[in-house]
Amino acid sequence: MHVDKFGEAFTKAAAAAYPDQGPSQYTAVKVLLLSWENAETMISTGIEMLQGVFQDDFGFKTETFEIPQAYPFKYLSLKLQGFREEPEEDQNNKVLRIVYYGGHSGTKKVDQCYWFLNDKSNSPEVNWTTFQKQLVDADPDILILLDCYNRGGGGNSIGDNIIEIIAATDSEVAVPAVRLYAFTSYLARELHSLSLAAPFSVAMLHQYVSSAVREEQLRASRMPTYASLAQKSDQRSIVLRGHRNMKQDFFMDELDCHKVLVFVELNGDLGLQEDDLSTQLENYPAFKKFARLQWLAPTDDLHFMSVMLIPIAIWDLLSKVQGVSFMQYVDLEALSNIVWDEEHLNA
Repeated sequence: MHVDKFGEAFTKAAAAAYPDQGPSQYTAVKVLLLSWENAETMISTGIEMLQGVFQDDFGFKTETFEIPQAYPFKYLSLKLQGFREEPEEDQNNKVLRIVYYGGHSGTKKVDQCYWFLNDKSNSPEVNWTTFQKQLVDADPDILILLDCYNRGGGGNSIGDNIIEIIAATDSEVAVPAVRLYAFTSYLARELHSLSLAAPFSVAMLHQYVSSAVREEQLRASRMPTYASLAQKSDQRSIVLRGHRNMKQDFFMDELDCHKVLVFVELNGDLGLQEDDLSTQLENYPAFKKFARLQWLAPTDDLHFMSVMLIPIAIWDLLSKVQGVSFMQYVDLEALSNIVWDEEHLNA
């Protein structure tokens, strides 16, 4: 990717990840909280907590639905169909829909994620991938929050809407541990904190939840994941805002948050030197503010390999950009112990 195209993509990603003050883009937000009938008490407790945050801190309209053990596919299908279809009074409004699920999940077929009532072999189940495809084909913007394993297909939006997913993990385990459901606690806590501040993006919410998990679980191996299923490849993210906005200076300094290292393949004009390319990148204010160039080396007269340190929220919105790849989550204090050379990169 040419250095200028990367600079432009980075600028768009930063603007979407850290939105400016302004009115909400949605006239209403509707939340559907899903779990299984007779699910574990911890799941029910987490849903009550999250529902309270959405109602009290954001003023969102919420409803809960327990997936029945008998004919679960039929009843969940009917519920989601009714939820995603706009009633008459919403036709001229922009309504955001949020779907949450807390419970067991796993893979039965390639790229097919299933939800289960429990970990027993005869557990009731539904194919979540099928429902996800139905949701992303709907018109409204949709945020999907999953306190479970989530990985696999689900398709991309066929319209101009934004579809984003934050899930507890993409690492499947045979029996989801009870502590996995702590994701809902992190989610509720960070949503409450962010509701007191300026408008924030879903990518930023993922950054905050990930930072909380990594901080409290001491470099957790299973990190919350983010995915965008929007058809457009440009950098966009749903923006949320609480109805209190008490603390305008709440947001963590970008140098204090947990970040990721990314590998970026860049090309410039013939004869461009390393210092020139570095200067060219820093000519983009967003890059100078949010990124740190850790390592840069030419491969020939036109191409360069580079390693950059960037906030999680910006990585979320750059992950589909060609030539940009994830390396690792990193704590700032660990950077001083890394020696950047080709041997390290190939290790």
